[in-house]
Order: sequence, then structure tokens, then C-alpha cells
Amino acid sequence: MCLSSLFKNHDNDALLQQLYNEFGQAYNEGRAANESRYAQILEGYGDRHQAASDKLQGLGDAARNDLNRRYQNLATNVDQNLASRGLYNSTIAGTMQRGITDQQDRAMNQLNEGLRREQIGYDTALSGDTLAFMERRNDTYPDLNQMANLALQMGNTSGNRQSIPSQYRESNTSRYVRNPVTYSYRYTY
Repeated sequence: MCLSSLFKNHDNDALLQQLYNEFGQAYNEGRAANESRYAQILEGYGDRHQAASDKLQGLGDAARNDLNRRYQNLATNVDQNLASRGLYNSTIAGTMQRGITDQQDRAMNQLNEGLRREQIGYDTALSGDTLAFMERRNDTYPDLNQMANLALQMGNTSGNRQSIPSQYRESNTSRYVRNPVTYSYRYTY
């Protein structure tokens, strides 16, 4: 919008109201666009996080199966070894099996703890990206200072004869005079 066209043949109150309305409309449109874009980006981060979480569901299944198979083989070997020595029906067999079961439980707990740490690491990284984006949010809107400056210029040119430099005033006339430097119009008396 050209400044000179604003001042030409307009009532300052109506012009100020028009500026205010246009500013409000531009501000609301800018805010709605920013909110929409922000929501779309957050949705994208959420989709990425969900897809990664879905892929992590089976994390550790193969390691658990290998661990169970290894300790089953160990228990079978101990049973065969005890049977070949004639000790399978003794109290030693139960003690040996409990020892193997305890080792298996400790190994499984260590595996599960490592998997939890890994999942927390992924979750932290994915959530951290989202939070960093939210923290960096810097929306821009129409500048209120610009509207205030326009209103100030209107106030300076409306009826205050002293605010109009003498080279742009014509005595005993009432008309707009164009400033050749800024191409703005000033009302003169």
C-alpha cells in the first residue's frame, strides 16, 4: 500500500480505522497460517516417533530366544552329564538346575535392562527433536510498530500547520502538496 495514496483525500479517523482493520486481518491470517504449519510439523514429528516406537516393539526378541535356547542346552547338558555319572536322581541335579535358572534369570534381566536403556535413548532422541523444534518456534506477524508509525505520521500531518515544513505549505490555500523527496502528500492550509 503506497503511503501517499493513503493520505490523499482521506479522513484520518477513517484511514486509521482502515489501517487497524487491515492490520488485524493480516495478523489473524498470519497467526492462523503459523498455527496450521506448526500443527502439521508437530504431527510429522509425532508420526515419526510412532513409527520408530512400532519398529522397536520386537527389539530384543531374537536375543531373548538365543538366551533361552543357550540355557536350555546348558540344562540338558548338565542333566546328561549327571545321568551318565549316576547322579541324576540325587539332590545335586536340583541344585544344578536352580543355579542354571538363576543364571538365566540374571542374564535375562541384564538383557531387558539394556533394551530399556536403548528404547529410552531412542525415545529421548526423538522427543528431544520435537521439543527443540517447539523451543525454536519463532512466528512472525505484521509489525505493530509499523502501524503505529503510520498513525503517528497521520497525526503529524493532520491539521498541525507547524508540523508541515514551510517549503510544502502554500499560504491561504487548502490542498495536498506532494513531497518530492518522499513522494508523500501533506495537507496544507
